[in-house]
Amino acid sequence: MQINFVAELLKYLGVYVLSMFKFIVGPTIGISSGLNIFVTFGLSVAGMMTMVYLVTYFGEQVRFLTSRFFKPKPNEKKFTKKKRLFVTLWKKYGVYGVSFFSPLFITPIGGALILNTLGVKKEQIIGPMWVSAIFWGIILTLFVKYAKDLILWLY
Repeated sequence: MQINFVAELLKYLGVYVLSMFKFIVGPTIGISSGLNIFVTFGLSVAGMMTMVYLVTYFGEQVRFLTSRFFKPKPNEKKFTKKKRLFVTLWKKYGVYGVSFFSPLFITPIGGALILNTLGVKKEQIIGPMWVSAIFWGIILTLFVKYAKDLILWLY
C-alpha cells in the first residue's frame, strides 16, 4: 500500500518537475504513465509557471549568488548564433513572441530569463506566459494522448 502511494506520487511529481525545465516532457511523461489528460495538463502548466515565477521574481538574487562562483570566460563570444536568434525573435515579436515560443523551443527557464534580461516588467511577463502555457498545454497534452490514433488514421 505504501509503495503504491509513493510510486503514484512520483508520477505526479515527475510531470510537475520535468515541466519546469522542458515543457514538452510533462505531457509526454504524464500521458505515457497513465495520468488523466486534465491532471497532466494541470501539472504541466503548473510546472512551467512555477519556473517562470521563480526566475521572474528571484532571478536577480540567483544571478548574484551564482556570479561569484561562475565567472565569465575571457574568450567567450558575446554574439553567438543562438543569441542572435533570441534578439531577432525579441525585435520581431516582443514579449508575446518570446512567451509563445518558450514552451516549445526556448524552455520555460530560457523564456523567462530572456524577458527578464531584456528589462521587461515582471507584470508584463506573467500574463503572456500564462496564456502560452495554457495554449501549449492543451495542444501538447491532446497531441501526445491521440498521436497514436492520428498516425494510424493517416496510414
